[in-house]
Amino acid sequence: MRMPALAAAALFGTLPLGGCCSLARLFCGPDHTPWVQIDHATPTAAVQTLVEAIRRDAPDVVYDCLDSTYRERLHLDSTAMAVAWRQLKDAVPGLHLAGYATVPPPVQLGPDTAEFALEVEGRLLRVRLAREAVWELRYQRADGSPGRAARPLPTLGAVAQLESVPDPDRDLSRLTVQPMVFEHEGSTLTSLASVSAAGLQQRWKVTEITPPQ
Repeated sequence: MRMPALAAAALFGTLPLGGCCSLARLFCGPDHTPWVQIDHATPTAAVQTLVEAIRRDAPDVVYDCLDSTYRERLHLDSTAMAVAWRQLKDAVPGLHLAGYATVPPPVQLGPDTAEFALEVEGRLLRVRLAREAVWELRYQRADGSPGRAARPLPTLGAVAQLESVPDPDRDLSRLTVQPMVFEHEGSTLTSLASVSAAGLQQRWKVTEITPPQ
């Protein structure tokens, strides 16, 4: 199981342990105070979520912060990420120190890409993100268990159209979304009452992390 650890090492590199604050955090270990909201709506919110996940020793949240193509490049799936995280913590004491980095304003590289330079113990950790579009539906199976269907989209424009609606008194627009077919394995859905949420969203995910330099 060495490949997952190597993949995780490629994500975060080897972090230095210097200064009294660093030593205090090292002995205190990961942060276990209440979570702030997990949010991928903006580049800043997405990086703050990543940083907090590192600080709190939450590999499942770190994994969810990564773009699907980035996961594939690193040969990571949800199971491998959990194994890699354990191995990397043993090899690099104080890994959670990266979670104490202050998140600066992003450098906007384009309408759908942004980059952050996080200072980690005097070195820079660069995090690049891209905006992705997703169609998602959440429902309840007949046995009461929750179900979820999601589909990545090239752009929101591939399935939706936004147009202005003339009105003398109000600013109105119309959003038209194409019908979407989804799989609901292990359940037969016959009523809209079983659907709890459905819609489109744009979210920011990590596409590259450069080790501290």
